[in-house]
Parts: sequence; C-alpha cells; structure tokens
Amino acid sequence: MKVILRSDFECVYSINGVIRENGEWEIEDGVVYYVTVLPLDSLYVPYTVKLVGNKICSNRALAMSVKTKRDTYLLFTKRYEYVFTPPAFGDRSGIVPKFFALVKQAKFTDARALLTTSLSDSVSDEDLAGFFENYDFIARISKDEWLLASKSGEGEITSFVLDGDKINDVFS
Repeated sequence: MKVILRSDFECVYSINGVIRENGEWEIEDGVVYYVTVLPLDSLYVPYTVKLVGNKICSNRALAMSVKTKRDTYLLFTKRYEYVFTPPAFGDRSGIVPKFFALVKQAKFTDARALLTTSLSDSVSDEDLAGFFENYDFIARISKDEWLLASKSGEGEITSFVLDGDKINDVFS
C-alpha cells in the first residue's frame, strides 16, 4: 500500500534505518516499521513512531494516519525540546486555515470576508458549516490542495482556488 509522508516543518525520516524525505512510500500490511522524524531545525527534537502497516502504535500525540479515497497520509507534528506539549495537527497560518477555523467557530461573517463576493453569495452559513462538519483540522499537501481530516483518521483532499487574498472556489 502507498502512504505519503507529510509534516508541517522541514525534516527527513529514517524508516527502518533508511533516510527519506517527504514523499510516497510503499508499505506492507502487518510489517513493523520504525519511523524516526529528524527535524532540520535545531528548535525541534527527533522522535520515533512505531508502525504496523499504516497503523500507528506509539507516539500517537505526534503522528496521525489519515486515509482518503485516493491515498493514506502519515502526518507528523513538531516536538519541542523543553516543555512537551504536542501541538495541534494541521496548518494554522494563511487564508485557507483561517477560513477553516472561522467556519468551525461559527464566525460566518468573518469567514465570508475571506471569500470572493460571488462565492460568498452562492453559499449559506449552513452550507459552510456542513462542508467542514466532519473535519477537525486542515493541512496543506500541495500548492492548491489541502487535506481535511478528522481525529478518527478519515480525510478528503480539497482544492481551494485563490483570487488574490480571497477564496474564489472550493472543490473536492
């Protein structure tokens, strides 16, 4: 099965002793893998996650497996040196994560300010809330594609089309 490694910081991975960067990786069900996350910034510290296939068996506060219709993603978050508090998964800066957060907080007027007029006029507050209802966080996976994911590990790839500093279209 194919998995895609992603983190919200610059790092490389040691997978059973072989160094890899972000990207695709073939794994087998039932096989044990040890993935050591090696940050390229001295602010963060390395850690190891034990996987059996794509199931995370250790350090669940730092790693998450998200399955979409298309792929399975292994998401890794930062670990700080002095005080260990796992940060929330996903991106928190930029227009798209801000829009996601505002909709999740039911701040629809503020969320609509991040949409073009034509897109804002075409959807109701209920449509906005319903679109993100099953998701707990958002993470960028490419320039225009975002992974919407739930804590249970279900996810969907969604594209956000920007027009300047406004969201002009959203589609899965």
